[in-house]
Amino acid sequence: MVLNPSDQFSVPLNSSLVGPSKITYNPAPALTITYKGRTLFARSSAPTVRQALIEAGIALQDLDYTVPAENQPVPADGNIRIVAVTDSVKVNKIDIPFTVTYTNDNTVELDTTKVISAGQYGVQVSRQHIFIEDGKETSRITEPSVVISQPVNAQVARGGKVVLKTLETPSGNIQYYRSITVHATSYSPCRSDTGIEGQCMHGTSSRTQVRVGEIAVSLAWFKLLQFDTAYIPGYGVASIEDVGGGAHIWRYWIDLGYDDESYIPWDSDVTIYFLWPMYAGTPPITLP
Repeated sequence: MVLNPSDQFSVPLNSSLVGPSKITYNPAPALTITYKGRTLFARSSAPTVRQALIEAGIALQDLDYTVPAENQPVPADGNIRIVAVTDSVKVNKIDIPFTVTYTNDNTVELDTTKVISAGQYGVQVSRQHIFIEDGKETSRITEPSVVISQPVNAQVARGGKVVLKTLETPSGNIQYYRSITVHATSYSPCRSDTGIEGQCMHGTSSRTQVRVGEIAVSLAWFKLLQFDTAYIPGYGVASIEDVGGGAHIWRYWIDLGYDDESYIPWDSDVTIYFLWPMYAGTPPITLP
């Protein structure tokens, strides 16, 4: 007889035989253990699945579990399945944006900025546990996000110092303090797009006449720059006297004034040069 360590006998196997003896032999039940696609055969008389696995020399790893559960009796058919479980951790990193605080500084040149203190993104992370059982994903658990570091806000100075520059033009040199790229269109009294067919608008928002030498700008610019002068290449020097253009919030737009007889259509980008001295006396640090 080939014995198994889990077989049960009514007397110890190392007992001496001193005469006729009655010995009861209970062979350990056969177990079929499946794990990661493999099948293991063993025998055990243990009352629970956990003890049976110990007798078979098998220890569960990490999150592995059994069917039936470890604390359950060994099933009558002897079939025990070990489910291999892995926990894969995925770390998600999120940048927390910082804000920028602007201050005005008249020692810095107009239309330039100076970084007083640089900003730094904060860091927020969250972990996601991906559970895989016998090679198949079964669930995902996301932990609450944790802020690793807070953002550091930036401080930037906007320049307000006027530095005069010179530009050579066909009519002579001009002195300007600011230049900006804008989209330029043109209009005249009877090309004012009033929405009423045949209607002509001869006056401007400054109660002057629509003519060559006056231009229209957005209302925000008009409030700051009314009657200031600017040079537009291909058009000449003009006074800001009307409200118009500015129909697109994603770019600056001006309208060049003409009378009906001399009207020239415009529809292009151009650089506008704001001339010195200003009518209002002090240039705005930023233009809306």
